[in-house]
Amino acid sequence: MQDFIAVGRDKLGDVIFERIYTQIAYQVFDCQLILAGFDEQQIGRILSVKNPGTVDRHAIGTTLYQTNEAKIFSSLSPNAGWDTEIIILRVDQEPRSLNQREMGKLNEIWNKEGRPRQPKRLDSRLKGMSRPVGSVADTSTIVRLDLDASAM
Repeated sequence: MQDFIAVGRDKLGDVIFERIYTQIAYQVFDCQLILAGFDEQQIGRILSVKNPGTVDRHAIGTTLYQTNEAKIFSSLSPNAGWDTEIIILRVDQEPRSLNQREMGKLNEIWNKEGRPRQPKRLDSRLKGMSRPVGSVADTSTIVRLDLDASAM
């Protein structure tokens, strides 16, 4: 951007330079940058930066849980697999992956406390919402998809 401001007007002329500069100025970047590392006291930190320069600090345990939860939900996509590897970084230690027991603990917490709950009596409450197509569909049938954490 600094190069564009420094030489753009000379190379493009006033009209084109102003048009491009205005388009850049009004561009909204809907993205988030996540930074992880260690501070001066060798304490692990996770920060995120989002538009317009807002910085948030995150608890490592919460971030670990949310990362695993995002992976669980993304696994519903046909473009994502079921395998998950979470790598832990510690000062003065080699990076290591969470083992099966640790991943199991994370999934157990999600299954017991975080998994979205299914409302009661869905079959009767949603009856009639589906429309039969010939004799193929049954309006009393509600399809339910359960994630089996043990299969991950």
